[in-house]
Amino acid sequence: MRKNILLSLTFLYCIGCYAQQVVKEDVMPYFAKLPTPPSTPKECYTAITEDKGNYNTDKIMQPLKGQVEDVIKRISIPNQEAVNSMNSGKQLYDNMQKDNVKGMTQDQQMEYMKTHGQGTAGMPNQGTMDFAQKMKDPAFKAQFDKMSPQEKMAYMQNSGMMNTNTSPAMSNAGARVADKALADGKKIQTDYSPLFVQQKKEIEKFTDSARLAHNNIDTLMARELKKLPTHEEGEGATVYNDQAKAKAIIAKYWNIHMQNAQKEVIRLKQLYDKHTKQTKDLMLPFNSDLAQIHYGDDIVNDFEKQQAKVLPSYQSSMFGSINILLEEATNVYKYGADWQQKYMDYEKYKDKDIIMD
Repeated sequence: MRKNILLSLTFLYCIGCYAQQVVKEDVMPYFAKLPTPPSTPKECYTAITEDKGNYNTDKIMQPLKGQVEDVIKRISIPNQEAVNSMNSGKQLYDNMQKDNVKGMTQDQQMEYMKTHGQGTAGMPNQGTMDFAQKMKDPAFKAQFDKMSPQEKMAYMQNSGMMNTNTSPAMSNAGARVADKALADGKKIQTDYSPLFVQQKKEIEKFTDSARLAHNNIDTLMARELKKLPTHEEGEGATVYNDQAKAKAIIAKYWNIHMQNAQKEVIRLKQLYDKHTKQTKDLMLPFNSDLAQIHYGDDIVNDFEKQQAKVLPSYQSSMFGSINILLEEATNVYKYGADWQQKYMDYEKYKDKDIIMD
């Protein structure tokens, strides 16, 4: 089983070379384009309702959503270096199978890679492979981990792991990738999911509370209507004797419903604004890092390029957060529009005789 480890890792390393690419897009203007939901049910209804009463939020959300999806699609397109890595990696993998590398000892496999793997796009050079061997020694690993970023950089250059024909400015930019962009990108990966769950729970807690409040309003209305005298009429229908009084009671509680609904739209809008700021604040450091390294153009040596292959995934997540906020904005519009639609249905029949439920 252990003899096959190198073969498997080599195939994954070459073929799965993060075939995405960072694109030169600042995410902050996309945050600025997020819609601002109205503050009243009526305005929400007017904004998204078409002639036949159907909702259409796409006219508000789709322009930005389409732009975001275009960016995510461009990130997912393999760059030429990744294509070369996959092609040459596939050739190396085929040669390894033909030469029965899986039947060799680990030392033989390592020697094979030193001889046949050099020059293969996406494969580590000999210096990197020697370094990997040294890192198996706990004492060496502990010593290396204690080095400063500049000391690590110097060691990698002196060991042949990195191009040494780069200017100090380029190397410093690469160091920022390792120490800042990668750390901030990792923070997106680790912190965004819990943040999204927390935001979703806040919305669910509020909407559950709002639903309970409206149920209580209906209960109070039914209790008050039940006190009114009634009589039987027609086909067993129970009708209130004093229709004007019954209508006044219903109108009073519908007004309470709509007062609550307006407060709820405002509160949902406040949560949306809060969640937008939280998300934006989380994404801002990584977004700034990408701009400082010119979206990867400053990454010039092999070791840093390998590290930077996770950056497109972080950038994709960053733009994906815009789509999640668009969904939250959509729900604010629909919540307000739903209550306006209910009130309009009530107004349509409010002047007719009221039959007791």
